[in-house]
This record gives sequence, structure tokens and C-alpha cells, in this order.
Amino acid sequence: MPFAPSRRAAPTPSIASRRRRNVCLRRKASTCCRPRALPENYFTVWHNLFERGALKSGESALIHGGASGIGTTAIQLAKAFGATVFTTVRNEDKAKAVRALGADHAILYKDNDWAAEVKKLSGGVDVVARHGGGRLPCPRIFSS
Repeated sequence: MPFAPSRRAAPTPSIASRRRRNVCLRRKASTCCRPRALPENYFTVWHNLFERGALKSGESALIHGGASGIGTTAIQLAKAFGATVFTTVRNEDKAKAVRALGADHAILYKDNDWAAEVKKLSGGVDVVARHGGGRLPCPRIFSS
């Protein structure tokens, strides 16, 4: 379904002022959509890693596409909550970038069998975060 803008009127100043803690103010130079993108990344990652995946401190997560917007957010949140992070990336520059963000292991999926690499490094993972579209083979890479 394509995006359809809301037909509701914007909140009046009195309503907006009461909900100020829920407002993301934007700078004059930014577009209207940019400020909304950051919370959307965090909401998406939180829901998938912690609510659906039930990731806990001491567990491990495999994050596909670690250099993407959702991927970088997932790396940071997973590390902040004490998880070991594995991620797949396309090239060595992206691998360096995700390691700088806190990923414990960056696997070049074009050059390696990423599932075998994860198994070799850890024996498996507890949660797999895959936010891209299309088909992806899902080998048994979960911890026992």
C-alpha cells in the first residue's frame, strides 16, 4: 500500500504544548521527513530485537546489512544491552565502519559463507535480524 499522508488537522498549539515531550523539533534547514527517520529506526530495531527476538544480555545476534540505517542502529542497541554482535556486510570498508560502531564480528557475505562463518566463530546465534526484502536462505545458525 503506498504512503498516504494523514488527512487529520495538525494539533493546535495548546495540544502540542501538552505533548512537548513527544515532539521531535526540526531545524529550519532539514526536510520534514528527516527528524522522523531516527525514531523510526530505533522503534523498528527495538521491536524486532528485543520484543520479538527477546534478545538479552549475554546472548548473541546476527544482523544482516550491518552498514545500513537499521543495521547500524541494531548494532548499537544490541551492544548497549550486552549482546555479542555478528553482522554481514558487502566490503571491507563497511566492515571497518561496523566494527567502529561496536560489532564484534563483521562477515563479508560476498566472499564467505556467512552461515558457516557464524557457526565457526560462535557455534550459532540467539537472534537473527534481517530487515531487507527478497529471499534469503536460512540455514540452521541458532545456538542450541
